[in-house]
Formats: sequence, C-alpha cells, structure tokens
Amino acid sequence: MDYQNAKTNVVKKLIATLPYDKGHSLVNALLALEQYIENGLNCFAEYLHFTRLKVNHERYYLMLLKELNNKAYEKTLKEQRESEEDYRINSEKERKKDLKRWIKAGGVR
Repeated sequence: MDYQNAKTNVVKKLIATLPYDKGHSLVNALLALEQYIENGLNCFAEYLHFTRLKVNHERYYLMLLKELNNKAYEKTLKEQRESEEDYRINSEKERKKDLKRWIKAGGVR
C-alpha cells in the first residue's frame, strides 16, 4: 500500500499518529474508501468491499466523504436523517397496532 498517496487529512493524521502495528489495517481500509469515493465502483466485488468498509468504518467514512465530496456528504446526512425519521415513525405506528392487538386479545394496557 502506498501510504504517501493519502488524500485526506484524516488518513494523513492517522498515519502520523498511529504506530504501524496498530494502524496499518485501519489506514489500508480508509485508503480503499478514499479510492472508491474518488473513482467510483467498477464491479460488484468492489461494491461489496466498499459496503463492508463503509459499514465497519462509518464514522471515518463520513469524515472522508466530507473532505473529498462535500455535496455527497450533505446528501448522505440528509438520507440518514430521513431514514431515521421514517424508522421512528414506522416503529411508533407498529407499536400502536401491536398495542391494539394486545388489548383486543384481552391484554391489559
């Protein structure tokens, strides 16, 4: 891995502060994320790898995205907020339906 090709300050700072034994696997993952963010995904295997890295390093992914593509970062945050709100609303609706079924079955509120 060519660590001198790090594009973001996040990765550069990690390289400068973490010893190799503790930091090289994280830095390798983040360098791959940098590449995917900048160059896109070319095949299904890259999509799977990108998704795994993004999930495993979500906080760093957002930091990289903010540095490399602020427009995509803002879009991602908006989508996350909307998804969380939808989940909250659907959870509340499901809880109310479940409570009605509980009471209909003779349960106590």
